[in-house]
Amino acid sequence: MFRLFFISIRRITSLKTIILFAFSTLTFHLTSAQMAHAPIDLKTPNIRTLELLSFLEINRLRQNENLPNLDWDDVLYRAAKDHATYLLTKTKLSHNQHSKEKRNPVTRVRLHGGVDFSKVSENVIDLSLGIRFQENGLIKNTITYASTSQALTKLFTKSKSTRRNTFSDHYNYSATAVAYDSSSQRLVAVQVFGFSNTPLSIPKLEDISTKIPNLGKPQLPYGLKKYQYKKRELEAVKDFSKLKLEKGYLTGSFKSAKKIFKGKKSGIVMEFIPLSQYDVNSKTYTDIPNRRNGLFELNGKLNEPIYRHKLLKYSRLVNDDYFIYTRFLKIKKRPQTFIFPLPTNSSQYEYNIILLKKKKITTLRSYISVPWSYFDTPFPDLKVTNHFYTLDSLPKYRVLTSFDTLNFRAYYKTGEVEVHPDTVKQLLNKFKNLDGRIKRVKATSYASIEGDRIANNQLALKRKEYFIQYIQPWIDQKSVKSILKYKEQWKLFHQQIQDSPLEHLGKMKMDEVRAYVNTNKEDPYIANLLNQQRYTDFELIWEQEYKEFIHRPSPESVFDSLLHVIKTAAKPTKNLFSALEKAQLAYYKELYQNKSYPQTLLEVPFFEKHPEFRYHELVFQFTHYKNINEEQFFRRLHTIGTSDNFPSRLKSDLIYNNLVIIFSQYQQDKLRDLLEDPYCPQMVNRDYFFKQYKKINCKRNNWVDNDFLTLKAIQKLVSFDRSINGNKHTDDLWRYFYLNLIKYYNFQIPPNSKINGLTDDFKRYFHPDDSKLSDQERLKYALFYCAIDKFKTAKKLIEPIATRAEPHVKGLQLYVCLKFDEFDSEHDFANYLIEQFPYLGEQEWCNLWKNPEYLNFILLEDLKLKNFYNCNCSQSL
Repeated sequence: MFRLFFISIRRITSLKTIILFAFSTLTFHLTSAQMAHAPIDLKTPNIRTLELLSFLEINRLRQNENLPNLDWDDVLYRAAKDHATYLLTKTKLSHNQHSKEKRNPVTRVRLHGGVDFSKVSENVIDLSLGIRFQENGLIKNTITYASTSQALTKLFTKSKSTRRNTFSDHYNYSATAVAYDSSSQRLVAVQVFGFSNTPLSIPKLEDISTKIPNLGKPQLPYGLKKYQYKKRELEAVKDFSKLKLEKGYLTGSFKSAKKIFKGKKSGIVMEFIPLSQYDVNSKTYTDIPNRRNGLFELNGKLNEPIYRHKLLKYSRLVNDDYFIYTRFLKIKKRPQTFIFPLPTNSSQYEYNIILLKKKKITTLRSYISVPWSYFDTPFPDLKVTNHFYTLDSLPKYRVLTSFDTLNFRAYYKTGEVEVHPDTVKQLLNKFKNLDGRIKRVKATSYASIEGDRIANNQLALKRKEYFIQYIQPWIDQKSVKSILKYKEQWKLFHQQIQDSPLEHLGKMKMDEVRAYVNTNKEDPYIANLLNQQRYTDFELIWEQEYKEFIHRPSPESVFDSLLHVIKTAAKPTKNLFSALEKAQLAYYKELYQNKSYPQTLLEVPFFEKHPEFRYHELVFQFTHYKNINEEQFFRRLHTIGTSDNFPSRLKSDLIYNNLVIIFSQYQQDKLRDLLEDPYCPQMVNRDYFFKQYKKINCKRNNWVDNDFLTLKAIQKLVSFDRSINGNKHTDDLWRYFYLNLIKYYNFQIPPNSKINGLTDDFKRYFHPDDSKLSDQERLKYALFYCAIDKFKTAKKLIEPIATRAEPHVKGLQLYVCLKFDEFDSEHDFANYLIEQFPYLGEQEWCNLWKNPEYLNFILLEDLKLKNFYNCNCSQSL
């Protein structure tokens, strides 16, 4: 007979420093292995052997699933033993106890000193010893230690829920505890799992869990109250985290400080924590049950609270321009900067600054804060869109075309292709008075009779191409046409020889004449005749364009005419209203193009069923006429946009313009006033996206975070940016969205687990290709990932610049801290630290101890390391 039960509880904490906690090492004795197959003494069984064998069996099964072994942890063992002993007195299995300090697995683990575990789960089973039972056709027993441990393991992995805990890769520590009643032979086994980023390597500490319930309820000094989660206070928490620590002063915006410390009993208190409490040799070490989990546990001494009046008064006193002095009056002026000096602390103390709201502890300032100043990601410069931008412009002129013909004759000598320079000059002078382009070039080449026909044709082509080079600047390259014709001057030759000494050649054949001419071409008379035959006639078709003004009625007169028709018509058609809208947009576009805005714009009448006219008028008044501000535009936009008759074709423009104004006011920190302090999500959604609700029933105390709702609206804004601006601002919007959403979640207590789901998209838009990052960018992003507990990602980013031959010093400092988890012992890590001394240099290496940030090096108990530090650093440990 057996029963099983499980629970999985996750508790996330945000650690300021990686603090080293103590744990005891577990030694597995050889005698345990020898007793494995020995029968169990039902009166006095060896419980320790059974626990260890069960633990080893669990790790063996995890190895079969390619999962890492779990390390034994004494704190988890104490919590498991505590609960197993309790369940042995009960007949029903449960994960709860009546005691408040031991109410659930998390509180039990914390009670026994395990405050560093960020995740805890528990499996519970019971069975009887010394029996045989059948399962799945197999005979099993709980007679020997080995068979009993296998039976326990089988039960721990039987159900889906208990198996999920046993084979989860979210845990790195575990322990199994057994409680046994010999009278009933009933055995209760409890297995507790935990995850911790903090390796434990100091000797086993005394278990003082029995003393803690007797200590009584701790009382906070100065009448302070414990932390209670209030969603209403998240905005103050977020703004408090934006205040800066500079040279011992808490500084920031005075306007923000007034909101943060709103209320008489709001202010700050400082907790000073002695570093000696981390020293295992200190007498008080084992008296501190919960040493610094970095979130709500107060282990130091609180100084006297400083409330609102004192905080703000200091800023007023130190600002020289707080008063404006006139001849008769002294006028108060609001300071712009908040500043307050913090009490000094010794180097032997760490401190936290704690925000108080109504005397309640609200949040702590963390050492590891996201360096938001590194990420200058302003909101994109979005502009309200005008619908008339997309309106097609009507042409003011019509283009007419005329054609002229220019004739030109060029004479050539024998075999020449070039035109005489004087002739070219004469031609170019004619072009000066002509506009337009040459659309056609027609060349008719006339050759003398003495040459060969083929040679004459080739020569004519060259002459035409050479001539075109002169007129190239005036040719229309896209549509020019070129024509060439060839002719021999036989007709001209016969005209030349009439009534001349060569008249007899007219009776001869062509070949005989050509032979005669070639034989006697040196004769001056014949040479002169041939020169008159060699020329080319060029005909140039010249296209000229000129504009003729189109006389068209003005958009204003068209609008008035259409408006008169609509008012006099019994039932105006949709086409009439569509034409009227186009006339209105054309009027606005004409004003925009001319940049001349009259004192009074076009009077647009009110049409109840056509609010688009008022919408276009409103947008133009805001974007170009500029006679209304953002708040007035927002109010009137909602008056028009919530109309039941608002056209769906303009809905995207309407929502886009509305979101542009909302984000503009958000950047100016005026959104709350603009939305008139909305107090329910329905109202906010209505204001953002013009959603309408029949009933809105919201209580006043159901406060809504405007920052969160505004950031979520960016997703909708991106879809409109794609359709309106063609993805012009999409990447910038996503970059702003992921950065500020992580920033929003990071200020919540406890830190929101949704941050993990945003980091992949953050990388996609901020550093998609790590190989292109500079050293400073790698360090910047590594610090960011450290601040949100993504230490593996940070280490991967910083490793290339920290492990090269000449490492980046700041990067190596961070890398040294992140590498701690890779070492099995502190001594190995200490040797690694000593090896890094020549790479870091004396100052940077020694500074690792002065300002513990990601790792408290003071806690490293290594004599060799301390001696090395004292020999090389000016301030000894």
